[in-house]
Amino acid sequence: MFLGLEATDYNKVIGSDNSYSKASVDYRYYYPISKGKVLALFNKLQWSQGDVPYYDLPTLGGQDSMRGIYQGRYRDNVTIENTVEYRWTLQDEQGYLTKHGLAFWAGLGSVEATINALYSNVLFSYGAGYRYEIQPRMNVRVDLGIGSNDDKGFYLTFTEAF
Repeated sequence: MFLGLEATDYNKVIGSDNSYSKASVDYRYYYPISKGKVLALFNKLQWSQGDVPYYDLPTLGGQDSMRGIYQGRYRDNVTIENTVEYRWTLQDEQGYLTKHGLAFWAGLGSVEATINALYSNVLFSYGAGYRYEIQPRMNVRVDLGIGSNDDKGFYLTFTEAF
């Protein structure tokens, strides 16, 4: 299990050129199903208020969030994401785990101007990927994601999405 809390305040009183606040809550849970099979859950809420510059607004999409939605395509004051991923490390004939694995995921998210409006417009993403373990706890990840509005994403990276 992982819980991350983050808060940032940009204020002219303390010398900033801007005046806005941001916060996020990141909750992840990894549930082992059986040998080499894990159900990973990812939930993240991002919130901002004030005169937030466009580049610093909360977003959904990209290689780590709602894979299959173009990174930065959706942004506003509040975002939420809920993703479930099935991670399957393949086994050889003797039942030993190999360096090869597969992942399948589906997620729902929302981007809105206010927290009260969350989930009034739901975005989705789903997809599949291949993993190759190059060293313990480090995989080469190849993912193909499909998202809302015919978005598609192909990702090649060296870390898990979450």
